[in-house]
Amino acid sequence: MSMMRRILTTQPGKALSGGGRAFGLALALCFALPGAALLWPQGAQAQAAEGQVQSLNALTYLPETLEIMAQEGLIQGRDLGAEMFGNSDDPAWVLALARIFDAGRMQRLYDTALAEVLAQDPSLIADVTPFLSSELGRRTLGLELEARSTALDEIARGAAREVFAELEATDPARRAQIERLVLSADLIESNVIAGLNGNVAFIRGMAEAGAPGTRIDEGSLLAQVWSQQPQIRTDVADFLYPLMALAYASLSDDELEAYVLFAESAEGRRFNAALTKAFEPLMIDLSRNLGLEAGRLMSGQVL
Repeated sequence: MSMMRRILTTQPGKALSGGGRAFGLALALCFALPGAALLWPQGAQAQAAEGQVQSLNALTYLPETLEIMAQEGLIQGRDLGAEMFGNSDDPAWVLALARIFDAGRMQRLYDTALAEVLAQDPSLIADVTPFLSSELGRRTLGLELEARSTALDEIARGAAREVFAELEATDPARRAQIERLVLSADLIESNVIAGLNGNVAFIRGMAEAGAPGTRIDEGSLLAQVWSQQPQIRTDVADFLYPLMALAYASLSDDELEAYVLFAESAEGRRFNAALTKAFEPLMIDLSRNLGLEAGRLMSGQVL
């Protein structure tokens, strides 16, 4: 749930690896400009907003999550460099990746968006804290974090796929629980849309940087990106289900059922929706900045 919302990472139009290589969790046309000022409320209101953000971040292991996302971005960014430029170790590209996937920068963007989301639902933290702070909630979110870290390794991802494939034959009830969790949190659809919108942001970034052959016709661009939807959907499912099977392997059926019931509750749905919305500006920022830096390198600019 909290971790599974943040499934997509960085490389456009490719099969998922450590968290999806579309460009994630964001709405098209709604992206944060690099270097934009972070506008917090002032005075007592600012202190209250920052306190709420820090409280929810602690409950959801947000700093640890962003560290893993930064690692994913660096790994997949180097893969992207190899495909686009034939060199994953180009010093300018490696330096650009380090700037983009700086965990501190990523957290500032996320925290600003989360403060705005929480301002629209001020009772959310109080409503979800009883479950998130419970022994089961803490353990489950910790398992999600551990699974995502493990998924940085390609061999581990392959093993997770085998585990999930076996569930169909050996434990269909457990597989059904995972499918309910995915449905209740709208994980497939939200990630597919995020991937499509992220790809749009990436291409626009390249065009803005003046990369050769990237003049944008909006109609053609959207049609081209939309044509990627079936593959992105397949890729999302191919990564998401095995990751969840891996994460929850140590939970009993009753424990997993309690987690699913929370996801299906009004509070759980609000929680997932809030996290998705809070991550939108960050994920689009990552996508657009990758496009900008790739376009600059392709056009011979100094990064």
